[in-house]
Amino acid sequence: MFILILFFLSKRPLLTQPQHWQGFLDLDSGKVTIQVMLSEQNGLQSGHLEIVGKGSAPFDSVAWNEEGLSFEVRAADLAFAGKYTSPATLVGILTQRDESRELILNQLEADPSTRPTASQLAQAQLQALGQKVQNMVDQEEIVGGELCIIQKQKVRFRQAYGWQDKETKQKMPTDALYCVRSMTKPLTGTLIQMLIDQGKLNEDTPVHTILPFFNTPELQDITVRHLLTHSSGFPFSTIDRPLNQYKDLMQVAREAAEQGINFKPGSQFQYSDANADILGAIIETIEKKPFIEVLQTRLLDPLAMKDTVTLLAHTNAPTRARIPSAYSGGTAAWQQHWGPNDADIFPFFLPSQSLFSTTTDYARFLQLWINQGSWQGQQLLSPAAINRGLTPAFPIPKNPSIFAESNPAYGQQWILHTNPHLIAFGHDGSDGTYAWAFPEQDLIVLFFTQSRGSMAGLSLAQSLNEMLFPKKEDSHFSADAAESVTAEEAAGLYWDETNALAYYVVIAQKNRLILERPGKMRTFFKPGKVPNRFEHEARNDTYLEFERDSSGQVQAMRTCFAGNIELDPRFQVDTNAAATREILVHFRKAHNMATIDTVGPIQMEGTINYKTRKMEGQIKLVFDGQNQRFEVQIGAMKEVSVTTEEAAWVGSSATETQALQGERLEAAQLERWANRFGDWTQNYAQVHVLKQIQLGDRACTMVRVVPHLGSGATMFIDNETGQLLRSDSLVQIPGLGVVGIISHFDDYREVEGINLPFHARSLFATPLIGEVEVTFNQAEPHAKTRKSTFWPPRNLN
Repeated sequence: MFILILFFLSKRPLLTQPQHWQGFLDLDSGKVTIQVMLSEQNGLQSGHLEIVGKGSAPFDSVAWNEEGLSFEVRAADLAFAGKYTSPATLVGILTQRDESRELILNQLEADPSTRPTASQLAQAQLQALGQKVQNMVDQEEIVGGELCIIQKQKVRFRQAYGWQDKETKQKMPTDALYCVRSMTKPLTGTLIQMLIDQGKLNEDTPVHTILPFFNTPELQDITVRHLLTHSSGFPFSTIDRPLNQYKDLMQVAREAAEQGINFKPGSQFQYSDANADILGAIIETIEKKPFIEVLQTRLLDPLAMKDTVTLLAHTNAPTRARIPSAYSGGTAAWQQHWGPNDADIFPFFLPSQSLFSTTTDYARFLQLWINQGSWQGQQLLSPAAINRGLTPAFPIPKNPSIFAESNPAYGQQWILHTNPHLIAFGHDGSDGTYAWAFPEQDLIVLFFTQSRGSMAGLSLAQSLNEMLFPKKEDSHFSADAAESVTAEEAAGLYWDETNALAYYVVIAQKNRLILERPGKMRTFFKPGKVPNRFEHEARNDTYLEFERDSSGQVQAMRTCFAGNIELDPRFQVDTNAAATREILVHFRKAHNMATIDTVGPIQMEGTINYKTRKMEGQIKLVFDGQNQRFEVQIGAMKEVSVTTEEAAWVGSSATETQALQGERLEAAQLERWANRFGDWTQNYAQVHVLKQIQLGDRACTMVRVVPHLGSGATMFIDNETGQLLRSDSLVQIPGLGVVGIISHFDDYREVEGINLPFHARSLFATPLIGEVEVTFNQAEPHAKTRKSTFWPPRNLN
């Protein structure tokens, strides 16, 4: 409990406008943010006090006397006693246990009464949102999906779009059964809130008192609160092999503990699947039942979520037939990576990501939280539990402000949007599902797709925001700006003014733009609402604008990434064939791959270290002039890729062997070492010198190579040695889409006259992979191989 006493130096004031103050204080337990709001309506004064990350509660029945104002709020073990010195400040003493500090709260310029209020969605707006989803299908931003909008517990809009299975042209039905992935986490958090309500644990219960394998010096300070708020210190993922090689959920939790944490619990935010999985293990231990049984009896059954599935192994054929095929790859490049007739994704239930649900069922769960824990006369959760779950704990870094210029934050297994009070809450799933709830409007919006890696959900949220919280648009261009630049005019290359080693590639796709930066990212922009602007498909604070020169030609691109603006000059590639030929001749002589047919097959062996994910294993590379085989063995997990001049395959101990096609096939063939360190002019559609640069202490030549199908790459050739030092590329990874990779090559050694790198370090532009290091310790020329070496991989289990 904390007590707040405010002493006013004047008579009881009339609060014609709500007053809002905020202050900060560093305590041993961390930085504390305190917010106070007072308002008056019809002569009655009320207020709200919040200790961000600790607790909050409204108060009314405010008692006034000659000395001032006093009230109590039960929210946290803190006390604040102060006085009102002026409309601008509150001064007082904050006490936590025996520690006291003076605290000044300053009045905020924008008080809560001025926060945007969402308007009612008109039928025409609902239809416009539906048309936007149809446009996404038409432009191949998604394969298929469903949009469902519910207000005051009535369905106002529901429609399905696109394909349930693109290959068979099976249309998407309404209320299909989607794998909602991380949207499982809020249900796991809700079960924990129920246990807290029952007194079986609390937010600050040390995890080691429930799970003994957390009783180590490194882990003993981790509490339930740290798991709920993703501040435990665990990395994004701790699962380091196929799920079928784990026995159960408890083994997943135990091995997460064995891997350890990356920072002091409670000191920062790091989203991690391990947190929810460990919470699930806590639930199983306390309830002495399997997690899915607790989930079914405590949540799914009371909410009548009859179509929601925990394990596919427990379903029948008709239920399975309602599941859409899953796709990844990105706009206009979707590839199916799982179908309902394939092996089950999850051999056992992971509380972080294993739920299959419908829009109807998930809306029931969101409504429970909007209703302050009540559902059809049953109080499943206490209001205090709702308050715990929806109190901001940590800001979410690099996350776009979606609704009403709000501050994105993470609560307890919920994504929150506050300004400063709660505007919306919800969660999304990595396979392409999104859900948002707006408590003040009793509004629920669900957008489910099976298109992993799409930005469609954020794009829809942006349109929804413009309808609910309209505001005036702004532009850097004057009203009488020149005629808008078309996508075709904008297409080209632009130097990144902030990085001498980087540039942007702008590609026209119908009336949209694709923006690529080799090694970093690939994203899409649509025509904006103001002249010369193309807006990011999901973020309203990210856009491109173009400037013309005096002759009317596009000469520069203005980029705005989350408010950071730069002007990038356009450039043309050097068409000097002699310059390109000279550096490529130097490169080919340095590596001498032309002799591979007399030296190969070459077999190299060594180690691979996934540093970010803390996984190590063994590798073997075998290649000649036409073929290549690459094997990775990490524990019991094995993955093999085989590439020839005509075909390529990839298989693992967890999945069946798959033949690559299209862009992925070409990429695999270009990655063959005979091509990577060979004659690029024979394998790429375009090869051009860009410029001379300094890479560390090395003078280098930047060369741009462009394949026939996929994204181009940048190669950095050492001017002195002719060796390849670095490559910046974009690759398509199943389940992740197009990912940037920056690879560095060194420790070159001769293998019978062929110069090969024995060490490579790659930085993937996704925390799911992170940094990967490859080290070869031996190379054997003229290696003896079996006939099957370059056949499709098989029998990898």
